[in-house]
Amino acid sequence: MAIDYRKIGAKIQYFRTLRGTSQENLAEAAAVSRVTISNLERGEFGMTLETLIAIANALRITADDILADNLSEERPSALNAHFDIFGDCTKDETDFLIAILQSTKQVIRKFHIS
Repeated sequence: MAIDYRKIGAKIQYFRTLRGTSQENLAEAAAVSRVTISNLERGEFGMTLETLIAIANALRITADDILADNLSEERPSALNAHFDIFGDCTKDETDFLIAILQSTKQVIRKFHIS
């Protein structure tokens, strides 16, 4: 299976714009040049594992979020909803929402709600 670097680049650009950050800011956070980010977003070339992880960390996403369109199996719709809900949240908002979800899950299980 060939890797589609344009899809990877589109994911990086999607999450970068979702976070409201510039190529310059992402480049600084990931310790690469702005030209590198630009080339990656256009799918001009691949990247090292170190760069992939640095970009994912800078965007507060997983490497899978960037690579998912290159996987042979589609991810469950619940994970797609995760991106819609958490994609633009701050860390504090994310932590708060996760605490609510964990509490809700406990209530559902305790009272056998389905």
